[in-house]
Amino acid sequence: SAARDRKLKSVRKALREITEAARHAPNNPQLLLLMANFIGFSFASCDWVAKWAGTAYDLCQQSTRLIAREPTEQDVLNGLDQKFLLRNRVSQHVPPTAASSSSSSSKDASKAHDTLSTCTHPLAQCQAEACYVLAKMYHCQRDYDTAIRWYYKSVVLAPYFVLALFGLSQMYIHRREMQHAKICLERVLEIDAEQHLEHDCHVLVHYAYVCRELSYADKAKEHLEKACKRNPSMVSVWIDLAEISESSDASYSIQKYMQAKSLLESSGKRVPFELFNNMIVLLYRLKEYRKAKQLCEELVAIMNSQKKDSMFSEHSR
Repeated sequence: SAARDRKLKSVRKALREITEAARHAPNNPQLLLLMANFIGFSFASCDWVAKWAGTAYDLCQQSTRLIAREPTEQDVLNGLDQKFLLRNRVSQHVPPTAASSSSSSSKDASKAHDTLSTCTHPLAQCQAEACYVLAKMYHCQRDYDTAIRWYYKSVVLAPYFVLALFGLSQMYIHRREMQHAKICLERVLEIDAEQHLEHDCHVLVHYAYVCRELSYADKAKEHLEKACKRNPSMVSVWIDLAEISESSDASYSIQKYMQAKSLLESSGKRVPFELFNNMIVLLYRLKEYRKAKQLCEELVAIMNSQKKDSMFSEHSR
């Protein structure tokens, strides 16, 4: 309760400071983004987020004119290919002189790149962040069709913006466009490697899931192992790693299931019946009958205990 009061006091103090700053600079898009992110999401007010982030985007667009046309549904469906992402490694946008002197590169321009005008502007990153904040808002509202458009625009504006790339990958996963999701997630991993950053566990897990859906089992396993090293307390990752290894390495799979079981037990959570079942089946496959019998007896004891607790609860009513 004391920690919550301190947090609320800090939020109110920050709110006063931001509000005072906004009074002196009402058309500062970066300040508007700060308000949308800090105040809007802190108070779960989508109206505030939409108003402030939307205004920030409009102010940036009026100044930059970077979005020459709004991306269509077909643009979103086409995804962002590797050529687009690699073309924008050094500079986010092509200056007019470079564009006019390089006709060959303009012929190779992707549809995503065609949504941009051929100018550079210091507010490009701010405009991309405004797109991301709006995308995140629609994402939280489960309006995925609108969210994907804003994520897409954010990436078009700033191809190095990993949060927007990750958000866009989530939208493509929701649409079952796994190849597009894979390209976005691979770009995030590449950017992390270029900047010598450790890979985020959630990015690794999503990438493993996409690889698994695309039948790249070895690559999925490799990234799940990395995710386990990054965050060894994530039970779901150990289970995913066990599941993907069942057909190729039963012993390895059992070890990972046992790790998940141990984590669940140490945190006081119930071990699912399915987890026991998977381990027992694998032990039978390896002819480890004694260990399989022990797990069966443990499972029966747990089920009997749960049955007694249920009967006692009904009787006490």
